[in-house]
Amino acid sequence: MITLYPPALLSSVTLVSGEACAPSNRRLYLSFEDALGALLAAHIKPQAKVLVPAYYCWSVVHHLERKGFQVFSYPVGEDLQPDRAALESALKHHSPQLVILFHPLGIESTLKKDLSWTAHLLGEAIVLEDYAHRLFSDLDAHPFQRWVAINSFRKLSAAEGAWIWGAPHLLGSLPPPAVALSWYSIKVRSLFILWRAVLQTAGLFESQHLFSLSEKLYGLHEELIGASETPQGGSRRDEWLFSRLNGKRLSAHREKIARIYLEKLRSHQTPKFSLVPIEEDALKDLKFFPVRIQAKDAAGVLARLSERRVYLDTLYEDSPHSQGFAYLMLPLYPTIDEAQAHTLGEWLHAEIARE
Repeated sequence: MITLYPPALLSSVTLVSGEACAPSNRRLYLSFEDALGALLAAHIKPQAKVLVPAYYCWSVVHHLERKGFQVFSYPVGEDLQPDRAALESALKHHSPQLVILFHPLGIESTLKKDLSWTAHLLGEAIVLEDYAHRLFSDLDAHPFQRWVAINSFRKLSAAEGAWIWGAPHLLGSLPPPAVALSWYSIKVRSLFILWRAVLQTAGLFESQHLFSLSEKLYGLHEELIGASETPQGGSRRDEWLFSRLNGKRLSAHREKIARIYLEKLRSHQTPKFSLVPIEEDALKDLKFFPVRIQAKDAAGVLARLSERRVYLDTLYEDSPHSQGFAYLMLPLYPTIDEAQAHTLGEWLHAEIARE
């Protein structure tokens, strides 16, 4: 069985000392949404304008809108990176108080390489780096004066939680995360653990029914995340697990598997199937390997793959950028081996040949 997320509970965690992956001066929350809620409560007034990329997790947008914020998007290109001219135009037109900078599928945003666009920011505006898919590196530069970054443990590992770090004058005024267990945090943690356990069991027995159950549990978990009015604190156990991520080993494996997909699919692109133009030196940063397919074909492709016990998904299909097409995500997690990657690449090649 091949799934988008690793079925083995600890497959993305390496318990090797000296490989810690953690920013300094961080705070620990239960989820990305809880950390975001703390930031909003401390620094962004209700009804404020927020600017997000057009290829983004739209559940975060719905979360912002439910809290009363006005959300606008700026376009991205075929490589999922921001359209710089369009961003600058949006900054001038909307004057947002919060700008979300996204690292698409883990690749560093090009907005950090040329900061000329920041001249159009309001003086009190905050830049939020969304690290949900990106591995933290001590070499990452954070050149903004009013910036924070939030990651998501569950998007990169088998742990639950989120760090928020950034400019000390912004971080210092955040409301402290609640330390007492609430019914909300108990449900969130329980659903996460149950999802991971069912997914692992589904992988062990190659059970479609158990996999379907794991999908339902994951959906319930995602619906519940961020529902607390008081930002909840994370678990020190999960923080320890996440801090043991072996970034170098993960990156090397991601690049190796991504190159297999690239080799299998690069010369067989059609209007129905095409690869996202990603620089080869960025393959090591990818969380998933994206294949662009026409939206009308996505359900059929996913169904035929599931008949082979391959359970993949599309990502951010409800975002404005995904109009008429979807991005099929191929797994790069540590327990998928080269033989499985070759087989999956051949099956997708067969899908392309169906035209």
